[in-house]
Amino acid sequence: MSQASNEYVFKALVELQKHRGRQNAVSMAELYERVYGETPRDKISSTRPLRRVITELRKMGFPVCSAMIGRETGYFLAETAEEIERFCETMERRVMKILYLLSRVKKLSLPEYLGQLKLKEVKNG
Repeated sequence: MSQASNEYVFKALVELQKHRGRQNAVSMAELYERVYGETPRDKISSTRPLRRVITELRKMGFPVCSAMIGRETGYFLAETAEEIERFCETMERRVMKILYLLSRVKKLSLPEYLGQLKLKEVKNG
């Protein structure tokens, strides 16, 4: 991670400390403004750096969760095991949908495809 990225990761963590619990989630646009000091041009390509920062915090073990707030995505630090579980369930559903689509494209059942992935992991591990 570059020095600039470290700075943004730290800024995001400091800001997220103020947003503990789902009920205190901060919108992506507001978090972006607080971290980068400017308004994002759009919600997809210009917020990509923030999503990378969020991913980095998760890799570091911080319980950064996301939730829908009205029609916008918001981020918060989980305060309870229930919030973490809810977030994990959402992510697991997304992963399973993607894996299912990949299995269909490969004309395999999902269990067959998962078996192939496991074999690749063992072979490359």
